[in-house]
Amino acid sequence: MDYESARNALTTKLRTAGRRNRGLARVQKDAEIVYSRLAHHQCFTSALSMIEYELIHFSALKQLVAAYSVQRARDLSKFSISLLLSRVLVPSKIHVVPLTRTLTMRGSNDSRMLELRDSIHLHTAKQSKCEIIISTDDHMRRLDRRIQANGSPIRIVDTNIAKNLL
Repeated sequence: MDYESARNALTTKLRTAGRRNRGLARVQKDAEIVYSRLAHHQCFTSALSMIEYELIHFSALKQLVAAYSVQRARDLSKFSISLLLSRVLVPSKIHVVPLTRTLTMRGSNDSRMLELRDSIHLHTAKQSKCEIIISTDDHMRRLDRRIQANGSPIRIVDTNIAKNLL
């Protein structure tokens, strides 16, 4: 999201302030550095991330195109998602892990008291044997090195740390 927020008019309001003692410009620069390094690694994202991204776009588009129909906003949102896929995910070779019934059930039965979507993200990472989860969420980052995948702890970090790990 940080990477896209500087490039997409629909997501510019998604990040309006910096975080963790970094200004907005530094946060976006860190995201650019991380993104540029992803192509050298095997990368995954949950299909849930695409749904969350689409919901953000649809909400923004609904406001922008109030004069149009809801269907027109949906069509524009789908187009925006296809741009994301072609401009961001394909060049960096990020694989989208589908939401499966098993994955969703594991997420919903997780005992860590996370929101369902965060639990699904964690289980996606475990299933994909990820070493690093890049997250801006404090409650996710508190689980840094506390979740195992493939016998090793998963790092859950923001872009300022991820850029040094990649």
